[in-house]
Amino acid sequence: MRGIWDVYLNGETVGTCSAKVDGLYTFFNCSCKVTDSRIYRLYLCVENREFRLGIPLPMDKELVLTARLPSSALPDGLPGFKLVPMGDEKKSNFVLIEAGKSFPYLDKIENSVLVCKNGQIGICV
Repeated sequence: MRGIWDVYLNGETVGTCSAKVDGLYTFFNCSCKVTDSRIYRLYLCVENREFRLGIPLPMDKELVLTARLPSSALPDGLPGFKLVPMGDEKKSNFVLIEAGKSFPYLDKIENSVLVCKNGQIGICV
């Protein structure tokens, strides 16, 4: 993953984020112009997965963030970046999937994401 992409807030471009691979990590440098005083979290979205990059901090009338993620954790695909106001984030619970046991969340599985957490497979509902 290498390049510069737009950062979106509610469907509008509010800044840019650059990414470059260096060794085992992908480094992100992001800068956004937001006019209100809310606190935001920046997400990287790739292949229907979201990665929290962190909370951009105010600097010279912009919100800036420098972050890194292990390159091996990032799927191939075209990245997207979005700001989400703190408190507006979708809350999710990890539910372990165990062979031979009933699964009470079948009605919520359509809007869930399959995840691996501490070596166990489950979904976030």
